[in-house]
Amino acid sequence: MTSLIQRKVTVCMIFIGLSLLGYISYNRLQIELLPNAELPMLFVQIAAASAVSPEYLEQQGVMPVEGAIGTLEGVEEIDSRIQGNQAFIRVSFKAGVRFKYVFLKLQQKIDAVKTQLPADLFVNVSKIDLQQLSNQFLELEVRGSGGTDRLRTIAEQEIRPAFENLNGIASISAFGGREKNLEILLDKAACEPHNITPETVRSRLSQNSGSRTLAGYLYEGQRRYFIRTASEYTALKDIENIVMAPGPILLSDIAQVSFGVDEGTSISRVNGKDAISMTATKASQANIIDLSHRCQALINNLNEQLQPKDVQVVIRQNRADEMEENINQIINLSLIGGSLAILVLWIFLKDLHLISIIAVSIPVSVLAAFNWFYATDISINSLTLIGMALAVGMLLDNSIVVLENIYRLVSEGKSTREAVTKGMTGVAKAILAATLTTITVFLPFIFFGNYLLNIIGKNIGVSIISTLIMSLLVALLLIPVLAALALSSTPKKRNSVFNLSKVKTRTERIYMVLLKSSLRSPAWTIVGGLLLFFITTFTVLALSINVLEEVETDQIDVFVTMTKGSTLENTDKVVQEVESQLADIEEGADVSSRIREEDAVVTLSLKKDFEDINDRSFNEIRAQIEEGMRRIGGGTISLTAGSSDGEGGGEDLGGMGAMGALMGFGNNQERILIKGEDYSLLQRVGQDLLYYVQSLSETRSANLSTRGSRPEALLAFDPLSMARNDIVPENIALALRDFGQETPADVSFKYANEDYNIIVRESETQETGFQRKSMDDLRELEVTDQRGRIHKMKNISAIRTAQGSDDIRRINQQKQIELTYAPSRQAEQSKELLDSYKENISALIARYPLPPGVAIELVDAQSPLKDFKPLVGAAILLIFIILASVFESLS
Repeated sequence: MTSLIQRKVTVCMIFIGLSLLGYISYNRLQIELLPNAELPMLFVQIAAASAVSPEYLEQQGVMPVEGAIGTLEGVEEIDSRIQGNQAFIRVSFKAGVRFKYVFLKLQQKIDAVKTQLPADLFVNVSKIDLQQLSNQFLELEVRGSGGTDRLRTIAEQEIRPAFENLNGIASISAFGGREKNLEILLDKAACEPHNITPETVRSRLSQNSGSRTLAGYLYEGQRRYFIRTASEYTALKDIENIVMAPGPILLSDIAQVSFGVDEGTSISRVNGKDAISMTATKASQANIIDLSHRCQALINNLNEQLQPKDVQVVIRQNRADEMEENINQIINLSLIGGSLAILVLWIFLKDLHLISIIAVSIPVSVLAAFNWFYATDISINSLTLIGMALAVGMLLDNSIVVLENIYRLVSEGKSTREAVTKGMTGVAKAILAATLTTITVFLPFIFFGNYLLNIIGKNIGVSIISTLIMSLLVALLLIPVLAALALSSTPKKRNSVFNLSKVKTRTERIYMVLLKSSLRSPAWTIVGGLLLFFITTFTVLALSINVLEEVETDQIDVFVTMTKGSTLENTDKVVQEVESQLADIEEGADVSSRIREEDAVVTLSLKKDFEDINDRSFNEIRAQIEEGMRRIGGGTISLTAGSSDGEGGGEDLGGMGAMGALMGFGNNQERILIKGEDYSLLQRVGQDLLYYVQSLSETRSANLSTRGSRPEALLAFDPLSMARNDIVPENIALALRDFGQETPADVSFKYANEDYNIIVRESETQETGFQRKSMDDLRELEVTDQRGRIHKMKNISAIRTAQGSDDIRRINQQKQIELTYAPSRQAEQSKELLDSYKENISALIARYPLPPGVAIELVDAQSPLKDFKPLVGAAILLIFIILASVFESLS
């Protein structure tokens, strides 16, 4: 230690260098809201080339793939969801598996099973991390006059290119309005003599176009020319002059070629006016906060340019702003905490030299800790900043102990060198043990099986541990050197602040009495401490830990779910009623709607200081909205996203919903699992239980993971009639390809740097635009046989209505439906009401006449503390170690 004091400049320069390197590391660290971590799960997507039934996709695709996945080691759960012509399989793994190994192993098994799948099914394996889930950071709304088609055109031609040219933007997509296309409307009367069908036109379009293919070179004079075999369509005449039949019969002779728009499949609206929504996704390497600032500057420039067109771009949600606000708030809290700690030191010590030396430990420890961040590849996020904010209060402890001991020895007449040497060595073991005990608190995180807790333990643990280690080094090395410098510049016989407090205060006298009493009766002191510990433990366990607090934000989402087969117009009618209810909320600023055919999301954005308007809290406003939504019929309306909703719940995003529950906020939703093999039977049981649960007065909301069956028109073909008329299934598929939907051709039309889908449609009139088909149209649909003859669909098939499945969910290779429900606000706030409500649910399930082959399982809301069992065990072990040490010292 004496040699250390003799090298004061060296020690100071070392810590100055560490601080400068820490500042450089801080500027190079990634800034993000949540830490980036690879989720311990893999995703398998199965897609069909054409529309197929969920049963076909389950039998031919999902079940063989699930069988291959089930042979992998370490698989914890297989969650399969089939919707339309796509299936998504989420494979969750147990803790401790070698994730890179199982990813390669699963890819090998999928490649092997692909050879057994039908040719029209495609399988893809992918993995995902938290950063990918948070890359969509900016939601915009394009508002203005002229209708959604005009706004969509402006968004595609002016707004989208501006964002795509911005460095750091990976993609930007638009929602709402109708996309432009190139329509080829066939004249049925002109096509019949030449047997020209929509499929014939598509085939000729593909034959006369292609990609820019290099076929070779030729030389003319001093120049070399490339030979291109085919080119894209860039002019209308290229399409109109295609020869369709001998004569020649051109496409322009039998069809009208014009620009049009597709059928609208979504509606976006703000405050009752049409709007276009846009979502921007950042590149993985981009700094989200810096990118957000540049996006806001771009939006200001776009609004200036678009003002003459009466168009405005408004930011609906910016997650980067929320991130920056959270980070700044945590930094401010850390600064305030450090300032208050220094103020407390001034109140007790009243020595400027002493406080100045101790205050140095805060910036040096924090800056030097960023070197650990950079070395361990830890980003600056909410968790690490929370850890550093917690560590700030502990940074001063080691420095205070060392410096107090040094000044005490100086006040006793010791020399500066002797006081510094003995003052540091005398407490070195004590502060080392105190720091290590604080660090070991985070060691139990390595026993957690939950990956979310591992993420929290790693980020908060590294931030606290690195900061405390640096504070320990500062207390053992830098503080003695600074104390020696301060003491050498003051008179040796000066009075220390420690000699000024000879008279004990009342608090000190009370403490001395308690201390002497404890020393006289050590056994009773230990017993009292243990008794207090167990009383506190039982009190905590007696409290309900299932009630999760809903996080208060500046917006409230209302989810509208319609029955299968609903049209966009019917969904819009229900949404308009929801909008009228939300418009009556005085605290509301904007009401934004995203509407699709079978679901919608209506968002109420609250004013900045909404609490001061009517003196109502966020939950009170939410309760009013819930009450108003009960009076609206026509669909299922809830303030929580169901698992089958198009917008998706947190659970569908790879466990992100569990992050909210882990943090102590979310929705207190219990679950009823309905399992079996007959999915239609499971749906009927689920609908019955949903009705019974909703009839309970204590139920606030209830949702079913499936929306029931979809209406279908079933074609029952006569095999003898098809064989007699030489009709094969391919003829039926070609005839139905364009019926009731817009199917684009395999090629596109390029005009003014834009791609237009080419839509081929047949009509008896020259009326453009999509024409909705009816059941009579299906009966009159013409089918071409193998010899080119035309037949009516009604002559070869019976047509009747039926009900079919649209979505199927399988957990661990067994079909399953989930019924989620949440108790009322009154039940959440009263343990007696909540227990009574749960008993009613249990009694309801017990009384329900369960059909054969169906099982029901009641699952309580997942407690956020359920994974802290290893921590409790480690704490008990630590208590026994401490007790053993105490009894050993007493003996």
